[in-house]
Amino acid sequence: MGALKAAIFLVICLALAACVWLLWQSPPVPPRPAPRTDPVAPAVAKSPPVELPSKPVEPTVPQAPENPEAVQQLAQRFTGRPASSLLCRVTEADREAILRQYQQDRPLADKRGLAWALGYAGGEAAVPVLIGALTRDYGQQALSLDDEAALLEHLLALGFLAQTSDAAYAFLKQGVEPEFWKKTRTWTSTRGAAADKLAVHFCLQGVGLSDRPDAEECLEGFRKKEQAYLYTFGSSMAQAKFHLDTIRSRGRDFLRQNYSVPGDQSLFEAWAAGEGKDWVEWANACSRVPQK
Repeated sequence: MGALKAAIFLVICLALAACVWLLWQSPPVPPRPAPRTDPVAPAVAKSPPVELPSKPVEPTVPQAPENPEAVQQLAQRFTGRPASSLLCRVTEADREAILRQYQQDRPLADKRGLAWALGYAGGEAAVPVLIGALTRDYGQQALSLDDEAALLEHLLALGFLAQTSDAAYAFLKQGVEPEFWKKTRTWTSTRGAAADKLAVHFCLQGVGLSDRPDAEECLEGFRKKEQAYLYTFGSSMAQAKFHLDTIRSRGRDFLRQNYSVPGDQSLFEAWAAGEGKDWVEWANACSRVPQK
């Protein structure tokens, strides 16, 4: 039992350290690496390319929000993810109001709460808006660390939307490859290549949040990737499996009400000591294998 607790503690620390390090470190921008020419065999079948949106979806029929106070609160600036209690107040009836607020000309960091609200209540209409932000809207802009963190969290919002959206799920599955972000990321990051790794981290989380029928199969397939990938993202994959198992054992509403970044440690520890034990031990072993 002592060894298991130590393994759980190490995986939690690795996940927290990876997230905090990637979110807050600010090294000089390294030269962009040349595209790889050697083929990389995928562990699972690749999803068909997602057609990136050319423009955001415009609301067509104005509708008064059901919870205007919650929408206004979510339009304020957040230094982290809004509380689940606030996000759970918005419903589909607030969708158009949230979209209108999000599409206003405002700093990216001020859209953080609104992006999360779209993940909770935005439906299919929110998917091209969030993907467009990640692939088009901030092209060639040098983003601050806070702005970039808010933008990358759009991927977690897409994870919730992927529960019903094929387009969101397909985008996330493409985004688990660093090469995808080397080609797709259009903004300039002070993190350099670490921004691409952070995007992969959140895409893996999104696959777990999606609760799709093949999500577990996808995560099992990712475990067969090359050693360097597992060294970097093994703990992220364990977190994704934790989210997926939590949804399937307690329901989607439970996770929405209790989800936080990088996750509630007591829930994770209970999972890691039970059905998640093999995943925790595997992720712990990945972190001890040096990269090649």
